[in-house]
Amino acid sequence: MLRMRITTMMLVLALAAVACSDEVGGREARLQRASQGLCDAQVHAFEANVRRAAAVFDAESHAFLHELAADLEDIDRAAAANLLEAKQRVERALVDPIRSDPQEVILLLAGLQRALGEAAEATGLPAPLCRNGAS
Repeated sequence: MLRMRITTMMLVLALAAVACSDEVGGREARLQRASQGLCDAQVHAFEANVRRAAAVFDAESHAFLHELAADLEDIDRAAAANLLEAKQRVERALVDPIRSDPQEVILLLAGLQRALGEAAEATGLPAPLCRNGAS
């Protein structure tokens, strides 16, 4: 019984150490995933599939944009506001994907991608890059 408790305690400590050491890496990975979601949404909008662009934006990018803006509030309020405003413009354009102009959506997503890059820089994260293809 004592051996099981010690083993469990060691496992908990090991997981905590990995979580702490991976916090930046995890955040960088989430940044890259959110950025790639914006890239993929642009591809879908370019293909005139705004409905799919909206789904990818919601699934891959939306939540992280809120998290990053909240983290940014104490560091650079202007960058946080810029990120949130760009996100809101995209959200307004995607409210009714069937009636949305794909070209406008592409431009708005590109603006949001720029705002995301500026926000990443302000928080000390590396600039996100798009890989080829869409999900």
